[in-house]
Amino acid sequence: MRGSVVDNVIILAAGEGTRMKSSTPKVLHKLCGKEIIQRVLETATELNPKTIVVVLKHEMQKVQSFIEALNIPNIKFVEQSDIMGTGQAVKDALQVIDNKTYTYVIAGDTPLISGAVLKKMFEAHKDARAKATILTTQIQNPTGFGRIVRDGKKLKIVEQTDASKSELEIKEVNTSNYIFDIPTVLEFINNLDTNNSKREVYLTDIIEFISNESTVETVEAQNPAEVLGVNNRVQLAELSAYKYFENAKAHMLNGVTIVDPKATYIDDNVLIGQDATILPGCVISSDVQIGKGATVGPYSYLRPGTNLGDGGKIGAFVETKNAKIGKGSKVPHLSYVGDAQIGENTNIGAGSIFANYDGKNKHQTLVGSNCKIGSDTVIVAPKKIGNNVYTGAGTVVLEDIKDGEKVVSQNKNRKI
Repeated sequence: MRGSVVDNVIILAAGEGTRMKSSTPKVLHKLCGKEIIQRVLETATELNPKTIVVVLKHEMQKVQSFIEALNIPNIKFVEQSDIMGTGQAVKDALQVIDNKTYTYVIAGDTPLISGAVLKKMFEAHKDARAKATILTTQIQNPTGFGRIVRDGKKLKIVEQTDASKSELEIKEVNTSNYIFDIPTVLEFINNLDTNNSKREVYLTDIIEFISNESTVETVEAQNPAEVLGVNNRVQLAELSAYKYFENAKAHMLNGVTIVDPKATYIDDNVLIGQDATILPGCVISSDVQIGKGATVGPYSYLRPGTNLGDGGKIGAFVETKNAKIGKGSKVPHLSYVGDAQIGENTNIGAGSIFANYDGKNKHQTLVGSNCKIGSDTVIVAPKKIGNNVYTGAGTVVLEDIKDGEKVVSQNKNRKI
């Protein structure tokens, strides 16, 4: 779509999100390891817009600071006025848009919205020579959503709280994602009022105005999960479950065995090599790499920065973070490996701890190749352990260990 006439994207992210019941702004809640608003912004950049306008209000500074740290180009921020409603939000955003041709309006709480469906909207918008295009979907339980009400070629959007009994039966709903001809919006937006149950300025009301005089096109998304928003934690969990399964499916189609994909939680930006096996109950965060033929789990937590080499193993109830584990090395069970580099063909015994935190700072541990680290070994970082090292069970490593050394802590049994 590079060079298209849709040069603007408006993202509506001003809502308080009261139904989340959280001190965290709704758009900063995470789905599969990534904040909702980041997902929406990444999709928006796929459209190659000249300007992205993010409309904010609730916790504006916190949300704006997060977005600025993403270093996404061509972003402007607008604070919504005290007049509530999506119509007012778009009116405020239009004041900072220079290119007065067309604009997308995207809901800031639709984390799985895809560039593909937005591009499909644009093609339909062009083909129909429409003044507005709405992204809709069909859901079996449409409670809470605005309904698409059709009357021949004319249509309108009726919000749940204002719908009649017959309108409430409609399954086609508004996803709050649009394309608008800006001159047309500017013509009608001042006609919007607060004559509704919420006393807000509804952007949806403008659709009826436009439809009475011009063409309003609709594009129906076949998969509701990819276009619906998040209003509460139940919906967040439902969309997360969908995305986790989609991530697992993609890895399986690339040659990874995932024994129970519905009980495996793999974030975006995870690389897993062919013939690796992931056992149930594992949580695998973004920025993790798992080599070919490696095994993970069950019930392990791989945090960012974990890199497991080909043929390696992370076993049951193991947590890793910023850990590079070499080819053929194993951390079989009940261990924590943080801020570490482990060579090849090394075995970390059950219950071993890499004590990387001294109360103020994190420190790194280096472990060589072909080592046998005994069960319940505690390595107090920072430490360097050479190649071919053995430690006895229950060893507390307080000093560096040279190649080939065998180290034990002298804890003698006492009869009582």
